[in-house]
Amino acid sequence: MKRIAFVIVVVLTISILVVAVVFRNHYNMVPDEATKLFENNKKEMLSLANKQVDSLFVNGDTNIYPIYFNCKPRYVEGNPWVNSGTSFREILYPTKYEDRLPKDIKSTYHFAPENPGYRIGKDIVEGIKMEIKLKNTNKEKKGGIQVDWKGIWQSGWALGVNERWGDGIIQYIIIPYAVSFRKQNYGILGDYLTIESSLESAYKFLTDSPQSDFKGNIVPDINNFVYEPLIHNDYYCLLPKKVDQFIPRTTITESPAYSHYIIDEFSYVFIRALGIKKYELVLQEEHVNYLKDEYIKKERESIIEYGIIVCGGLGIIWGIFLIILIIVSNKKQPSLLQRLKKQSNPRNFIENYDKEKLEIANSIYEKALNINDEDKESIASLIDEAEEKLGIFIVTKREIKELRDRCNPKNFMKPYNADKIAKANNIYGDLQKGRMSYRIFVELRNKVDELYS
Repeated sequence: MKRIAFVIVVVLTISILVVAVVFRNHYNMVPDEATKLFENNKKEMLSLANKQVDSLFVNGDTNIYPIYFNCKPRYVEGNPWVNSGTSFREILYPTKYEDRLPKDIKSTYHFAPENPGYRIGKDIVEGIKMEIKLKNTNKEKKGGIQVDWKGIWQSGWALGVNERWGDGIIQYIIIPYAVSFRKQNYGILGDYLTIESSLESAYKFLTDSPQSDFKGNIVPDINNFVYEPLIHNDYYCLLPKKVDQFIPRTTITESPAYSHYIIDEFSYVFIRALGIKKYELVLQEEHVNYLKDEYIKKERESIIEYGIIVCGGLGIIWGIFLIILIIVSNKKQPSLLQRLKKQSNPRNFIENYDKEKLEIANSIYEKALNINDEDKESIASLIDEAEEKLGIFIVTKREIKELRDRCNPKNFMKPYNADKIAKANNIYGDLQKGRMSYRIFVELRNKVDELYS
């Protein structure tokens, strides 16, 4: 039992140390594992973010919104820069391009907005969105708003465009900027044509006609254009980004020079793309680092908690077997009579057969069975006989060691006693010889007892 308990204690000690090392290594590896995990998460979340951006689109990857229409237009014949005095020069074109106009026209009117009491600024897209949010109280209105505002609204109508671009969205508007009336062979009907009717006809064609390239992309709810595009993603968000050049994929370019128009039998309505605003998927570094730090913190807390449970459990088991080992080690030694019976048992001399020793052992064993532990003298006599004739030793090595520790000369150095040191030295030397008979052991033990008397 003692040996088994000792082996278990040793095994448990090694196990606890191994488990502690494993948990420590795992604890130290958490930051590296977190880095790999979050790098993979970034890729997955970017893919998810792109799908979320895709979900913002109703029709394909281009949505077109009728943001305003039937607004009172202001168009003038001739050079719009001279006739408007407007701050919106970036959306007007001088008359030097009029040589590019179709040949069958009789007159051309250019968009000439009046200076309003406010400035939209260079970011025309954002300016329009801001004015709509401030002044259009009916946020649920679909199909565009109708207002009597000055400035860019005097184009008559405008279409807002959301277009998928790379890892994000671009926004711009499409407005009419010139109206040209065609020459009429019969003349009378042309006198009744108005800019308003031409603009309305062009607007209806773009938004309603099956022949319009825009028809399949029209989305009535302008809120999707006016309000900031949002996605719910822990890693990425859509943020505005400065764009240095116009990049939409439509056939309408930034400088059309009368190349894009809607034509009917009475007029041309020239249109162009204007302004550009880009929203790009941007990694939220600070938030992702916070998530990573929290992950490392929780993982390490989990490792510590689990390590305490495992090591604690092993420690409890270790403690139990250590106590067992101590109890077994401190268990009371067998009595002299019990040791005599064990070592003189005739069975000990059968395997390595010795006729003479077997007879002696049989005799001693029989006598030992017939005496009790109180008969010290008979026990001592039988021990002498057994040790002499059978070559056994009743005194254990542990008893010799314990006695040797008691008579160690250094035990009598404080207080110094020369006589006792001399006697202890002689006894200590005799005990160093190793195994001894019980009688000699008793004599030496009595001498040691005298040293302490």
